Amino acid sequence: MAEFTFKDSDPYSENTGVVGEHYGGKTYFVGQNILKPMLKTRIINVWAWDHQAKWKDYFEPHQVVYYLDDLQRGTQCYVPENKSEEHFDEFCELVQQLNNTHLFIDESHNYHNAQRMAKQLQPVIRDLSGNQNVAYTLVWQRASEGHKSVMSNARHKFLFNFDSLDQDRYLQMFGKYADLFLNPEERKYFRDFTENNKKYRYDILTDYSFLYRDEKNRTKVEIYNGGHLTTLESLKIEI
Repeated sequence: MAEFTFKDSDPYSENTGVVGEHYGGKTYFVGQNILKPMLKTRIINVWAWDHQAKWKDYFEPHQVVYYLDDLQRGTQCYVPENKSEEHFDEFCELVQQLNNTHLFIDESHNYHNAQRMAKQLQPVIRDLSGNQNVAYTLVWQRASEGHKSVMSNARHKFLFNFDSLDQDRYLQMFGKYADLFLNPEERKYFRDFTENNKKYRYDILTDYSFLYRDEKNRTKVEIYNGGHLTTLESLKIEI
């Protein structure tokens, strides 16, 4: 999945939301395609809540910490032993003291859902990018587990494979292209069709595929099949 790169992005003011089912490749994608390139730019400060210790190897050993008291301004990866909401709130209180930093949070659905979010996460999501140049990349599993503020405040939106029960929510964000993750009988838009007396359907996206939408160009959704940029036409198969 090394093909995707941001064409135009300000890491201190532009937020990113990454959603999809467990084991869909989203955490790895964020590590390889967003976190790793950002860390290579030494002038960018990064903090990470590394919920499953999947990102720590991208950091220098001295940047990985296991206690809140050891967190410092600059670039830090925090691997929490205590993953409670209360402890996460303590982490977010420290984030609120930062400026000029990009924050990464993995498995963020543990701290927000459609109705509520952790108390100290709220100002991080709603206020910091505009007031203190602290932007975020959040990774979670289902649209129904995501507070609307988390995705609505994100310029960059990514959808990996998802539970079909969430179809309507994802169709609202990514348009008809969300259908491409589903079996043909579950689709709302991309049904089988006939062309030049031949019958076709659009293939199902493979593992590690995702959709990308940039809010600066809301009419366009990019399709990455197996991590590679592709077109709708290339997914057409004869049946």
